[in-house]
Amino acid sequence: MKTTKILSLFAFTLILVFSSCEDKITNKDLQFNSWALGCRSFSVYKINADNTLGIAVIGNREKLFLSTEEQIFYLSETKQDELKVVLQKYNFEASSHFCSDYNIVGSKLLDTWTAISGNVKAKITQDAENIPPKIGEVYKVDVTIENVILKNSKGNKIFIQHLEFLDVWVNILLG
Repeated sequence: MKTTKILSLFAFTLILVFSSCEDKITNKDLQFNSWALGCRSFSVYKINADNTLGIAVIGNREKLFLSTEEQIFYLSETKQDELKVVLQKYNFEASSHFCSDYNIVGSKLLDTWTAISGNVKAKITQDAENIPPKIGEVYKVDVTIENVILKNSKGNKIFIQHLEFLDVWVNILLG
């Protein structure tokens, strides 16, 4: 009887340890690629080295009155339909979930953190009028996030002090 209780307690402890590991993010996980990609009105994102974590800044150019002058947006004062920062963890192939109409079979979302505070600096670095007409209405942006706190549905928080998305083509609709 005593052995059964000890084994049950041990099994329960293992379940707790392994179930809490799935959504744990380490500093190594938060090392994103130096390059960034983009799409939509403006959506910029980066993926970590093992392609399991992606961070995106998603905004609406018109609602934010984005221009060639750098602007600072405070996330605690900005509506989610105007600007948001999200961090998403996948079991693999996180890159297939950003700016894409299709996802890799078997790649699934494990957790999402949404910014609750911090700021976003953004500016247009090359507007559509300066781009050859065959490309269309695309433009380039620089986006920097600073002192951003993200929170998931379990209340776990992640802090990102500084991350840059530089010279990213946006307003592109990719397949």
